Amino acid sequence: MTRLESHNKRRPARGRGLLGLCIAYFLIILDAGVLNLALPTIRDGLGTSLASAQWVLDGYTLPLAALLLTSGRVGDRYGHRRVLLAGLTVFIVASAGCAASPSIAWLTGCRVAQGVGAAILLPATLALIPHLYPDQEVRDRATVRWVGTGAVAMAAAPLLGGALIELAGWRSIFLINLPAGVVALVLIRSAANETPRIPTVSMNPAGQLLIIVGLTLLATGAILTGTHAWSSSPVLGCVAAGMVAVLVFVWSQHRSPAPLIPSRMLRDPLRTAAIASAGVMGFGFYGALLALSIALQTGRGWSALQAGIGLLPMTVASTVGPVFAYRRLARRHHPASILTAGFIAVILGAMGLSFADFGVTYLAIIPTMLLIGGASTICFSALTSLLVSRTPPADIGLGSALQNTTRQTGALMAYAIIGSVLARGTDHALSLTAAILAVVTVFGAGGVLIAKRTAA
Repeated sequence: MTRLESHNKRRPARGRGLLGLCIAYFLIILDAGVLNLALPTIRDGLGTSLASAQWVLDGYTLPLAALLLTSGRVGDRYGHRRVLLAGLTVFIVASAGCAASPSIAWLTGCRVAQGVGAAILLPATLALIPHLYPDQEVRDRATVRWVGTGAVAMAAAPLLGGALIELAGWRSIFLINLPAGVVALVLIRSAANETPRIPTVSMNPAGQLLIIVGLTLLATGAILTGTHAWSSSPVLGCVAAGMVAVLVFVWSQHRSPAPLIPSRMLRDPLRTAAIASAGVMGFGFYGALLALSIALQTGRGWSALQAGIGLLPMTVASTVGPVFAYRRLARRHHPASILTAGFIAVILGAMGLSFADFGVTYLAIIPTMLLIGGASTICFSALTSLLVSRTPPADIGLGSALQNTTRQTGALMAYAIIGSVLARGTDHALSLTAAILAVVTVFGAGGVLIAKRTAA
């Protein structure tokens, strides 16, 4: 058999493998955003409070943020195909557990397991593409499809979630993962070959444990503010203990022979700014999405489906922004300048959220949604370009993992802090939310400006 005949014979298998990887990636991103609309329904269905229901969001995002750095190493050490199949199996089983949940505690536990499965398989969905497509040009096209899958999932999450809740109840959000996950499992198992193992890769379990403990305590402290005063002992105790764990983690990374975050990755000011900016934008985008999801249902009495349709300006803008705006901007401006301008646009959009507290019509907040949605993803595109341009090729994978970790950490803290503000049910909850989003984004813009001047 000639090389061309062998290549043509493998093409259908590669296509099936890529389809399986994209389905798995779609489910991960979908489940990160689809629950925003379901919180009021879950609260009523399981007879709990909005503060308790917050853990349905953070229970998934916490392991996704905390385990990404290690899960990539696990794939390197034991084989990405094997690790992906294991993670996808955990994700499917946990989804079934979520759908059958009799209580909020059970649902939260299954969401944590679901997040663990997602964190295990996420890096492998990208790592397997080069092994499916050794040719650089074909590989690039496959990677674009993978990236596009995530954008479609993010845009579809509110509308799909709202439709499922309206037609079949909140449990259906998890049930759709079962057939889709099994299809992905079969496709990947039949079409993707195992990657080479690297048994010398170190795991750094102590550092991993510290970051899990630190993020859990910080998120718990933030969520407790929904039912306790900021100055109460439980809140201050969790936040203080979480900060200690994070500081010990930073200290341990300097002493570890195999740190999760090598110090060389933070020596370049603009690269560090790009990594940190992902956390700021994760906080801003997901915080605004959560606030609007709850405000449209609780404040205006809309159904989940109506709210999903109402959020389309934000989600559609987040999908088309990089396609139509960023490419043109990138031809004329430095990524750091685009990132700073994007931060300013998000700040203006966040300020517009406060108008929803004063009885304005839905049409009046559409510009706010367009601004936050479009500017957020333009920022994500700019910080990714900045990271790639400032990172040696050998460290691109590590840089991408750090960026995804900070992005998910930003989403984690947004769900905890913004969710707690909304759980208090004050008259001006959206105004306070807008102020928090604006302040966080101001720090992000300031950090980029300082980094740009330092690097000049």
